[in-house]
Amino acid sequence: MIIKNVELEIVCGITSKIPDNRLPEIAFAGKSNVGKSSLINTLMNRKALARISAQPGKTQTINFYNINQMLTNDYETKVTVNKRELLDCIDRATLLLREAENKPVIMNVKNDEIKMEMNTKIGSMDENIGIQKKGKDLRIAFDPKFLIDVLRVIDEEEVNLYLFNAKAPCFIRDDNSYIYLILPVNLIDN
Repeated sequence: MIIKNVELEIVCGITSKIPDNRLPEIAFAGKSNVGKSSLINTLMNRKALARISAQPGKTQTINFYNINQMLTNDYETKVTVNKRELLDCIDRATLLLREAENKPVIMNVKNDEIKMEMNTKIGSMDENIGIQKKGKDLRIAFDPKFLIDVLRVIDEEEVNLYLFNAKAPCFIRDDNSYIYLILPVNLIDN
């Protein structure tokens, strides 16, 4: 994913009128000091596009950024997979997690399958799912909760995952009605 152009378009305060805009919008909402500005800076590959406050709770504005060509079609790997099979596999993997444990589900995309892996203190999971793949093989990891949240709201039988590399966001989208962006987890190989 290459961001060719991004700029701060307008800042709206408490009494400002929200601009009327016909472009698609993505909103980031969350509690104070959870990393919203850091996420925006990471996604845009900029160090200081979104201001990071030294004191939590001080930002009281809505910032509108104009992003040119963020959702590109220049993916490295496209995976088409049965949504129910993928969701069920990830659900089974989360059975190995203790309440406070945070472990990623690892996806090894190779040839015509995804090898799903998870290793926890309780045990490990290793399962293969048949796919249709265009592009390069890839090893990538995600927080299973984020994948589950997205897959549960999609009605289609098959989903398309667009992958760039192991550190770039994954897009799950169709042609017209939805686009979901999921950030990967950094893998540390032993």
